[in-house]
Amino acid sequence: MSTFRRYQSADYEYSFTNPKPHNYVLAPLNLTSVLKDDHYNINAEIFKLYVNNVIPSLNLVGDDQLYDLTATADITLLQAISRRIHYGKIVAESKFVGPTAAQYTALIKAKDEAGISALLTDAAQEAVVIARATAKASYYGATLDWVNNVLVPGTVKIPPKAVTDLYKNYLIPLTKVVEVHYLMHRLD
Repeated sequence: MSTFRRYQSADYEYSFTNPKPHNYVLAPLNLTSVLKDDHYNINAEIFKLYVNNVIPSLNLVGDDQLYDLTATADITLLQAISRRIHYGKIVAESKFVGPTAAQYTALIKAKDEAGISALLTDAAQEAVVIARATAKASYYGATLDWVNNVLVPGTVKIPPKAVTDLYKNYLIPLTKVVEVHYLMHRLD
């Protein structure tokens, strides 16, 4: 996929291998980026998070020996997590050019990372995102009794608390790290 220009899009970070290919099958796109600095990438940290925290939180038992399917699912999930976190650069840019641009500019010039993080933070919105992700994990991860059209209690494939913890402890904080880093270099 990488040789078909996938990672030329602003909302995709190059994955977890190096180097990034430059011999595209298709001619490179001439895209205008909305981002001032698009070089920050924390995929190495995301990979460690995934292996050391996400997988153990799933409480998986046994070995189904379907390693090919597991590897494909891991890659898909790693890419989704990376995309979600690195999308913070686009969110940071949209906040920077909004009504609080002067505040961000002052904080950037003062090199006040804590102040930038505080200005970026919308605790109420974060709570909504976490609640929505938890609800989706509870609903979409459960088995449906088709006869009675109800969710079967106790049949979730992924513990909803693992999804809550993923968002609260990792996705939202790492997105802020990316946003703050992006904004700290916005005026360069």
